[in-house]
Amino acid sequence: METQNAARSLASLIGKVAIIVVASEAAADPRRTLPMLTAVHGRMSETVAAGMGERDWSAMAEYTIESGEAQ
Repeated sequence: METQNAARSLASLIGKVAIIVVASEAAADPRRTLPMLTAVHGRMSETVAAGMGERDWSAMAEYTIESGEAQ
């Protein structure tokens, strides 16, 4: 069971990272910045570190609310 959960979490994380990689490659022009990509990547990393990596994108909203950073 624990191995299955770890495998699901890893697969979910790989999928999320792939999205970020594709977006980063789309911004290959060094003069272009993607501030939202940076913000999403940071929040996603925090959400995964909080143990919510196997969940969908709504976990980022939940993490933000629970962390007290929602305004």
